[in-house]
Amino acid sequence: ARYSGDASYLAATSSTTAVTVARAATTVSLAISPTSVTFTGKDITVTFSTSVTSRAGTPTGTVAVTIDGKQLANLLLSAGKVTYSAPTPTTAAARYQFSASYSGDTNFAPATSATQYLKVSKAKTTTSLGLAKSTISYGHENTEKLTVSVSHAGSVYVTGKVIIKAGSTTVCTIILSKSGGSCTLTATKLKKGSYTLTASYAGDGNYSSSSAKKSLKVAA
Repeated sequence: ARYSGDASYLAATSSTTAVTVARAATTVSLAISPTSVTFTGKDITVTFSTSVTSRAGTPTGTVAVTIDGKQLANLLLSAGKVTYSAPTPTTAAARYQFSASYSGDTNFAPATSATQYLKVSKAKTTTSLGLAKSTISYGHENTEKLTVSVSHAGSVYVTGKVIIKAGSTTVCTIILSKSGGSCTLTATKLKKGSYTLTASYAGDGNYSSSSAKKSLKVAA
């Protein structure tokens, strides 16, 4: 500021004062689609729609989209918005977190969106149980071969085991290999009579449980 003076006072200039113009605050919004799917054993394509707004104008620059804290894409804004579709590494059944972070520019400050979620649910399964024979002789149960298989999605096999019971008696436990397996009954394990065999799969991280039943007769 400079005073030019008058008849009574000399001219003078003030000291310099700095004025800082801070970057304007911004708000980032993020929407994803889909928000829930069933496990398929394959990557899931997700569409991201994000916008960056400010009362001071239209921000420019880039927005980074992350999944569970890891960057998936760095997108260039157009008129403060961008829409992007890409396969994401969301193979396993789980709940995934997505967010969008604006890096800021000369006039607009950085900001991060609220977290959005994608839920990948377990796939349903079907268990099948096969018997080599429907009738066997007591003491010769080892002639009976039980075969099981559990359905799976794509090329991702189910894991775990199938337990086969006759009533409350466990007659066989099969550790699955490529979603299937077999076992042979133990001699004298079952007394003479008619039984309903139940094969139960408990599920794993990607697949839900299921069961199957078959009738077996043990003759004298």
